[in-house]
Amino acid sequence: IGHGAIRIEIAPSRGDNMTNDQKPESGSKKSAGGFFMAMGCIFGAIGGGLLGQPVIGLLAGLGAGIVISIAIWYFDL
Repeated sequence: IGHGAIRIEIAPSRGDNMTNDQKPESGSKKSAGGFFMAMGCIFGAIGGGLLGQPVIGLLAGLGAGIVISIAIWYFDL
């Protein structure tokens, strides 16, 4: 190492740094309901735009996506 050089020491990797409390349970199912909220907003805005009311379509699509997401959450327990 020359003058003015900075020496950085990196701790050796120990593989997985997660503790047992942080690891997901094996065999647990998780579904992502946020996808339906996002797609509801997009398709609602497009459909509402075709009808001349994009904001109402966006809100209707968001509402439908929220209902679907809650249903997925409720029945996936």
